[in-house]
Amino acid sequence: LCLQVLKAESQVVAGIKYVFEVLFGESTCKKGHINASELSAGNCELKQGGNRAIYKVELWEKPWENFEQFNVEKIRNVEAHEQF
Repeated sequence: LCLQVLKAESQVVAGIKYVFEVLFGESTCKKGHINASELSAGNCELKQGGNRAIYKVELWEKPWENFEQFNVEKIRNVEAHEQF
């Protein structure tokens, strides 16, 4: 469950490259019980004491070529006491 976008930037490189640092948290939804298009804070609650982590999400777009490429990389786990 996406909790917060911590950083966002874009760069023009033969298209546009977007880079986000995002805080994700474990939700109460069970894998396979809800479609990805339905995932939201309204449908899935943050699990108390659940795992949290920061990920870097990159999107490279070239709309004129109908091209999108995603790259997702885990940066680190987040301790329970850490606040953002």
